[in-house]
Amino acid sequence: MKTLFCCMSLFLFLFTSCVDDQSMPNDVDPNLAMAPAPGIVEPSPEFRPDQLQADLPENLAMIGTFGENIGTSSYDEMTDAVRDSDGNIFVTGYTYGSLPGYTNAGNTDAFVAKYNSSMELIWVRQIGTSSSDIGRAIALDDTESYLYIAGHTNGSLYGTNAGGSDIFYLKMTINNSISVTRQFGTSSSEYVTDASYGLSSSTPSAYIYTFLITGYTYGAFSGYSNAGSYDGFWAKCQENVGKTFPPMITYSTTVYQFGSTGADYPMALYFDGSSYVFTGGYTGGALEGSNEGGYDSFMRKAAYSNGAQSAINQWGTVRNDYLKTMTVNSDGTALFFSGNETGNGIIMGQCAMSNLYTTWVNHVPSATYYNVRDITTNGLYYYITGEYFGGTFFSLPYTSDRDVFVLATTGGSRVDEWCIRYWDGDNAADDAGVKIFIDGTDFISVVNSYGDVGADENKGSLDGFVREWTLY
Repeated sequence: MKTLFCCMSLFLFLFTSCVDDQSMPNDVDPNLAMAPAPGIVEPSPEFRPDQLQADLPENLAMIGTFGENIGTSSYDEMTDAVRDSDGNIFVTGYTYGSLPGYTNAGNTDAFVAKYNSSMELIWVRQIGTSSSDIGRAIALDDTESYLYIAGHTNGSLYGTNAGGSDIFYLKMTINNSISVTRQFGTSSSEYVTDASYGLSSSTPSAYIYTFLITGYTYGAFSGYSNAGSYDGFWAKCQENVGKTFPPMITYSTTVYQFGSTGADYPMALYFDGSSYVFTGGYTGGALEGSNEGGYDSFMRKAAYSNGAQSAINQWGTVRNDYLKTMTVNSDGTALFFSGNETGNGIIMGQCAMSNLYTTWVNHVPSATYYNVRDITTNGLYYYITGEYFGGTFFSLPYTSDRDVFVLATTGGSRVDEWCIRYWDGDNAADDAGVKIFIDGTDFISVVNSYGDVGADENKGSLDGFVREWTLY
């Protein structure tokens, strides 16, 4: 079996950061380092070591191709990615430096980039103000002709700043031409965590294109009062293109806010393609029922048409339970989720989409620091990625810095099928898993690293990389 290695460096991603102060800039956006650090993980009573393997099954091996890294002499981080049906990968993130052809506008600038199916970097666009600008989420429309990028800015990027950190989004072609830019917010601060394309629809007078964004706010959007601390929200951003010539184009944004007296952090968004918007994350309060202690996980279902809550479920333990990512199962009847539980390792489970009841929840313990970032499925396995630190992850070795893991599971009572890790070439730098794509035998990871990856030397501090693997 070949030992895999790929790179990426841990930054401090939203809420479960455990990064040393010297590892990153001192003025990092508060969205990236907010939650208490996970503690030492204790063995779980339901853990059965025979369920775990430290490498791929005997009939699997992996070969890999590295894509060109995105980086400057400063700190550069990929935060999200999307892949089209032709194998092109589009990424977003932020940089403290100046990417080729650009000059940093001040503090952090957002960026968008495209890799082709051969992992070649095709183009990069950098955008920013003299304040902090963070690209946080990216999605493709239903024709795969346009990209939507969402993030937050402390400046006036695409409009006058309403106060603190505002939400921004832009629409652009897959060939790097911007067509729509918008900015909105409250007099306080908003932070974006995830996004999805909504619906393309038509009326007798207009074509309507919709983009969905989720995150959290310390303020109050129109028609709402803040329930206390950070409230969750999701926004429906619409572009209306008239059918007359020349077409009249108008824009509208409707925001739906929800919260408890504690801090509420939606981390993931899923749209079922017709009727409902699902948000999942964690709360320090009681969105439904009572809080079990610290942070509880939650999942919420709301009507796409008017934002009315249809179902909500909150669950947890006396520990902190962080739901970080989710995806739909193969038959479209349930949402599979994963995240971290302080003191009990990685959590994974499944909620029925009809009523959000949890049909099962499992824990994958490890005596390390761990951070789950993404989950995907090919219908056979669910693949979970992130990074670990502080010791072995199951029986995977540890290189003294943060390493990337990929855990494959069929779900249910079966905790794990196989687990692998990546690390940078010199084993002496932090790496972090951001996104994972599975398509047939293609296994593609988007990662950040302080080290060198393959033939690509680190350009300085944290860089973003894309690597493709083939399973045999």
